[in-house]
Amino acid sequence: MMTDTTLASDAASRPDQMSDAEIAAEIDAKLATGELEIDTSPIRPAHFGFATRVARTSLGEEFATLPVYLLSVGEIPSAGVFQCYAGWTSVWLDLDHEQDIRELMTWKGRGFCAVVNCNEVARKARERKRPYHLHLAGLVLHELAHWLEFTRGKRPAEREKFAEHQALDLIPIPDWKETGKPEAYTPPPEPWYLHETQFIRLACHLHRRVRGFGIQLSDLQIAGENYGLSPAEDYQLAVGPELLTSTSIKAIANTQPPKMMQELFAADTRST
Repeated sequence: MMTDTTLASDAASRPDQMSDAEIAAEIDAKLATGELEIDTSPIRPAHFGFATRVARTSLGEEFATLPVYLLSVGEIPSAGVFQCYAGWTSVWLDLDHEQDIRELMTWKGRGFCAVVNCNEVARKARERKRPYHLHLAGLVLHELAHWLEFTRGKRPAEREKFAEHQALDLIPIPDWKETGKPEAYTPPPEPWYLHETQFIRLACHLHRRVRGFGIQLSDLQIAGENYGLSPAEDYQLAVGPELLTSTSIKAIANTQPPKMMQELFAADTRST
């Protein structure tokens, strides 16, 4: 079984090099001691490589050919007001950043795209005493669950754009005022806004899938106090036996969550 700092990768084909996960773990150690600051140049390949593999593992054969594009705020000068978020996605973000993707990597057609604020991920990882690369991978699964919810498990057509659900992760950075754009921040109407039962359900399935391959992420980054909801573990239990099935993501995204999960969410939101 793989540990937190190892992941099946193409290391076997590169015997003279460390795997992405090993490089990521080494960088984590330097970050923890202050030897290294977050910088997109040395960190991006290893940490984003690890997070991409985690995302692909969670998607399985059903989305084996789906392109996964991860970008950092430092690489996207046009990120603008969204820099006050830890990460975000949308069903058309790949199209919005197609030129950036073509410059930074290989464009492979429509797919899942997320932009990550690496400095905020590092701050949260230090605050929670968690390895940076695992916290980053957890955030990517969080954004992937959003993407799957709003696409309903369907791959977008080559030039299709959606007219709704623009920013899918509205969790503000605590020190958002320091971004210099306080006028751009609008608090969500409720703490759980856009992080409701179907999103939580999909995220639970993604985490269950990667655990099945021995990848133990340190934080589900769903539900809990930040969202005004019961702990994520309570929602995992509420999803119930469904988590043990091989149900496709598309089927999950197009059916109602289990009754127990709906009741837990209703109780949580009724008491606020």
